[in-house]
Amino acid sequence: LESEALARGINVSDAEIDAEKARRQSLNDRQKLSLIIVPALPDGAAATDTPTQTDWARAEADAKAIYAELVGGADFAATATASSKDASAAGGGVLGWIEATNGQYQDYFAEAKDAAVGALLGPTRDATGYHILRLDDTRAAGPHKLQIDLLAASGVTDSQYRAYLRSELLRTKFRDYFTSKVVARYSPQREVAQIFIAAESGVPIPKRRVRHFLAQPIPGGADQSTATAAQWAAALARAEAFRAEALKPDADWSTLAATSDDTGSGSRGGDLGWSDPATTTFVAEFTKALAGLSIGKVSEPVKTQFGYHIIEVTNQRISAEGQAIELVAALKADPSRFSELAKQQSEDASTASKGGDLGWVIPFQFEEPRNTAIFDLSKPNQVSELVKSASGYYIFKLIDSSELRWVAKPQLDSVRATGFPRWLGSIRAERQIWIDPAFAPSPATG
Repeated sequence: LESEALARGINVSDAEIDAEKARRQSLNDRQKLSLIIVPALPDGAAATDTPTQTDWARAEADAKAIYAELVGGADFAATATASSKDASAAGGGVLGWIEATNGQYQDYFAEAKDAAVGALLGPTRDATGYHILRLDDTRAAGPHKLQIDLLAASGVTDSQYRAYLRSELLRTKFRDYFTSKVVARYSPQREVAQIFIAAESGVPIPKRRVRHFLAQPIPGGADQSTATAAQWAAALARAEAFRAEALKPDADWSTLAATSDDTGSGSRGGDLGWSDPATTTFVAEFTKALAGLSIGKVSEPVKTQFGYHIIEVTNQRISAEGQAIELVAALKADPSRFSELAKQQSEDASTASKGGDLGWVIPFQFEEPRNTAIFDLSKPNQVSELVKSASGYYIFKLIDSSELRWVAKPQLDSVRATGFPRWLGSIRAERQIWIDPAFAPSPATG
């Protein structure tokens, strides 16, 4: 970061280090408070309900009664446990030590600011009902002695601590630089489509990918055994109608399968994923029908205990990587097939149904090496090389590009929140690191 700071106009001054040291080694005014809450809404009411005047009057009367008990000598902790509706009731109403900057309790802090230790405050009406506070103790602002003593006991010198603070402030400034300069409202962008093939766990084995449509005699029923002959006939008619549509040259399973009674696979175009023919978990009738299907052939209706299925084997492979390599070769030869093959083979459900369309991507929206692969694309219809990641294999196709395009706020906010480590990693990767030979590992030790 130090080596990059000057070029980017980033600097940490001694005054800033002084201020940060003072902030970290100081404590603000603090109050130890206990709380009892009496909500206006009665027990059992929905959170979206609005209290009536009667509700407010009842809450005020209850709060005043509790306050009178406390003034009369009732134990605050026991009363809070019995009567308060705040989560703190389980601990006797104790909120603990709070500061003026505590967002959740800052109004309570202001209310108790000038009170004496032990004072009861309230009942006070607030947005949801009435509350009663007790100021249990106070601590004035001053040195953070615990931290100062800990640093001294650890042998950390002042110069070492200041160097640490400098690095922390520098990182913060780099983060600010990233959110304001790198990820800007107008940024370079690539409009891309993707195909994702999930990595396998364990040793690769030959697999086939299957999709189906299910028509149940009792749609959505967990048990079809009570279905009548008429209901089974209706399910068969639905399956046959689906098959007729699926056999059409322009059939789109991602749309057709949305009416499947297997709602889980229906939302993915009927996809059941990859399975090992030798260890399949499909029921016997389904497995038998699969054995007689070649890739791309749509089955006749297959009856099982679940209903009637229309089945298609969409692909088969030796390994996920092998499938991905073949896809890259096919797409580089004919990029126009990208949408078709994305619908058939991509395992990213959110984009597969859209032909792999990922939309407009800005820098550092994705981790490396996906980010580099996307922004290395420069010509429309260009297909990337195979991109390997821990989760699987990606292939990208460039649809359009822009060197300065408006970024939607949700996308901008998302990348500002998650992209900083990716950007920082890219800076570090660009730097060559020299290792003193005296500290380099020997060939013997590796």
